[in-house]
Amino acid sequence: FHVDEWHHLAKTVQVMHSIKDIDTIPYFKYILNPYNLDLEVGFHLFLAGFFSLTKLDPILFYKFLPAIFAVISSLILFFLMYNLTKNFLISIFSMIFFASLRSNINILGLWFFTPLTLAIPLIYLAILTFMIGIEKNQKMLFIASLILIILIFIHPISFILVFTAILLYLLINKNLTKNNLIGLSPLLIPPLFGILYLLSLPKWFIILKSVFDLFIFRYGWGNFENISSIPEFYSITATILALIGLYPSIKQRNLRIFILLA
Repeated sequence: FHVDEWHHLAKTVQVMHSIKDIDTIPYFKYILNPYNLDLEVGFHLFLAGFFSLTKLDPILFYKFLPAIFAVISSLILFFLMYNLTKNFLISIFSMIFFASLRSNINILGLWFFTPLTLAIPLIYLAILTFMIGIEKNQKMLFIASLILIILIFIHPISFILVFTAILLYLLINKNLTKNNLIGLSPLLIPPLFGILYLLSLPKWFIILKSVFDLFIFRYGWGNFENISSIPEFYSITATILALIGLYPSIKQRNLRIFILLA
């Protein structure tokens, strides 16, 4: 287990015992009982619900979750790529490429089960439903909005990044928005919901700052810190392939979302 996974396990077991304790630090409950807003409450509620319903031991079964959700993520990635490219081979290679991504204890990754690991399939699903919604069926935008709201509670950083990419995509492709502002209105729900939720919290301005602080991993934060360049971590081959992929991604409109996400 990674130290982060032990922390999430502690929060999960705490919620399983009493959901009222969700905004307290589990290690000091009986000493200080300090208030500590859980910014990833959706992750801990998911785990608490899963282990409560299945009656599985959280400690013993947790090690299987990274592999399970890596498979779920790769399957959704396949459907996303097939929807965008209509090419079976590209979709299969996307799954292989996804499986080849490296993990380590500093940057984490697919070896571990953290809020980001749970957020990854939702990120792909949000993009898939968004693209279907603007190209084919506008009702899918409501599903995309619901997924984005869920992301707010599981991994706020992922929501901010994905919604920003979606917003930029709509601004760049003005022909999609020119005569269709009412049809795109469901996409306003997640940010409005997020703002209202934030304003309902005590000391919301401090919480907002702490969310944006999560984007920066300052040196000295962790016990094991290695500065890795993108080619070093991502692999030189994968980096070259990604640079080659810039051209078709820019040329084909529905693939530009990947440029914006990067």
